[in-house]
Amino acid sequence: MPADIRVPTASGGLARRRLRRGLNRALARELTRFRENEIALIVIAALAGFIIGAVVLVIDGAVVELHHLIFGMPLDSHLSAGSGIPADVRFFAPLAGGILVGLIAATIRHFRPREIVDAIEANALYGGRMSLRDSIHLGLLTIVSVGFGGSAGLEAAYTQVGSGFASKIGKNIRL
Repeated sequence: MPADIRVPTASGGLARRRLRRGLNRALARELTRFRENEIALIVIAALAGFIIGAVVLVIDGAVVELHHLIFGMPLDSHLSAGSGIPADVRFFAPLAGGILVGLIAATIRHFRPREIVDAIEANALYGGRMSLRDSIHLGLLTIVSVGFGGSAGLEAAYTQVGSGFASKIGKNIRL
């Protein structure tokens, strides 16, 4: 038998499980020490704030870009200042956006049939835990809606996606 072929042994699997269990215990001890360190939590909160701030910039930039592409708005102005937008664009852009939002929402619903939990509901009912994927889906729907001229505000997207990221960070450090 060649030297590079390994024959599995019964004790090999047991050794790996014991090693994994030991590593999990060590990780749990380190996470406990980490969670009890106030400075570490402040650093994590600052990093979360930085990430969420960057996400807000991406969301805002996506909406501004959609306004530029769809309505011809200059990148440094807002859609509400666009008095020279042709009537057909003012009519058909929100209509197309509504259809697109409906198609995206139906696709999301097909693959993830449960309701999206918002930040307030997650805090009140689920201990602050929420799905980052669902939050990104809601943020995407808001970007498309507002980008095509919908009158919704972006605050819901900022709050939802930011809360989703914060929840994910909290889950990862087992808060």
